[in-house]
Amino acid sequence: SYLSILRSGVFFLMIRRPPRSTQSRSSAASDVYKRQPLKPYQWRIIMKRKVAKLISPKTFIIEQEEIPPLKKDQVLIKIEACGICHTEMSTYLGESVTIIEGLENYRFQKDIPYPVELGHEPSGIIVDVGSDITDFKIGDRVGGPIDGSFASYIITIPKKLVKYPDSIENPKYCLAEPLGCISNMV
Repeated sequence: SYLSILRSGVFFLMIRRPPRSTQSRSSAASDVYKRQPLKPYQWRIIMKRKVAKLISPKTFIIEQEEIPPLKKDQVLIKIEACGICHTEMSTYLGESVTIIEGLENYRFQKDIPYPVELGHEPSGIIVDVGSDITDFKIGDRVGGPIDGSFASYIITIPKKLVKYPDSIENPKYCLAEPLGCISNMV
């Protein structure tokens, strides 16, 4: 229904373009028109997300922003749950920020570049896939280390994702990172 579409943050915008005129035009205008033909109707899906941004120690704001179109090697995930990692606690407290370099390397930096998008322990459902994606499909439940996941939706690459098996009854509570944090702290 329209109400559920609006609640989910998906908006459709229809732009009406005028039909081609049969009247004569100058040759220059006619030439431009031929090189750039317009369709009478054009649909564009505008999707927005809510995202929590840390603006100072222990202070978040919620902003709404447009989700950019997916690239061919990306997936869009609707976040169901997201944890906070021990590496993010120092940022939350205003002590330092963790700078992620690649998939496994990170370093700490004293100057925190506010606003900061935290959360990299999400689980959720894939709601869209790029044209080159073959290992995942819409409806797959996934999790993985995706930065900035204190949000309603997040875009990422499949390399960071793990698909939850269908046998897991409630995968929104399946966060893999707590086990990693425990093993790193011991």
